Amino acid sequence: MLSDSNNSSDDSGGGPSSSKRAKNKSYKQKFRPEWLKNKDFSSWLREYPKNPFKAKCSLCNTTMQADISVLKRHNAGSKHQSKVTSKFIQQPIVKLLQTSKSHSEEEKAKYAELKLAAFMAEHKIPHSSMDHLSDLLVDAFPDSNIAKNMKMKHTKLQVIINNVLEENVKNIERLTREQYKSSAWFELRYARITASTAFD
Repeated sequence: MLSDSNNSSDDSGGGPSSSKRAKNKSYKQKFRPEWLKNKDFSSWLREYPKNPFKAKCSLCNTTMQADISVLKRHNAGSKHQSKVTSKFIQQPIVKLLQTSKSHSEEEKAKYAELKLAAFMAEHKIPHSSMDHLSDLLVDAFPDSNIAKNMKMKHTKLQVIINNVLEENVKNIERLTREQYKSSAWFELRYARITASTAFD
């Protein structure tokens, strides 16, 4: 009788065999939408549409068990970390290229306006002709974004000539006088340089 009570206490007691069984028993967990709000997972974690018990990493293009410990392990993995690093390096470069492309179109249009204004001033073409010329350029070059972005009529032409070109010409003359002490010497030197390069 005494031995029966000992046997029953061993079977029902919290011995090592029963605790191992409790640890080994795992439950499948469904994907939780609140994981998407977690700052560690939000940039890469996606719900796997075919199976509610799975999760997907959009960077590594892999699926895994929908379990917080599995997600943390994946996030800390070296393969995943290298993908995260390359994503954050690549993203600013793409943004930079997009902004520089749009920025360069505006810059090219401004440069074209300056060149056209200098041409009009150099050849003493009446400013009123610019009202028609700007529309003509858009019609003549329909595939040119530069022509489309140019917004110069006679008033803007006059402002560019008076405020931009004239000021820069004065600054260039002042700087050359200061640097070479004599504009005549500069003109002679410039004439020699242009003559020597003309025959190259």
